[in-house]
Amino acid sequence: MRLHGLIERIPKTHRCRITAKGLRIAAFYTRRYNRSLRTGLAMISPDPIDAEVPIAKSIRAAERAVNTWYDKANLAA
Repeated sequence: MRLHGLIERIPKTHRCRITAKGLRIAAFYTRRYNRSLRTGLAMISPDPIDAEVPIAKSIRAAERAVNTWYDKANLAA
């Protein structure tokens, strides 16, 4: 992470601190997680609030397609 400029060494110690760039990147990924991934995972949970949400339908269709392919190819899960 130091080589990418996300953290920097504190001189004369073995400790590091986060840089301004590192803080911005951490905040960005936290926001992305909260707005998309966490919401999307909640929508595709086994008992979604609304099963007609487009992302839930898409994920379930993809899951069915993969399961069908596995069954036809006799692959272990």
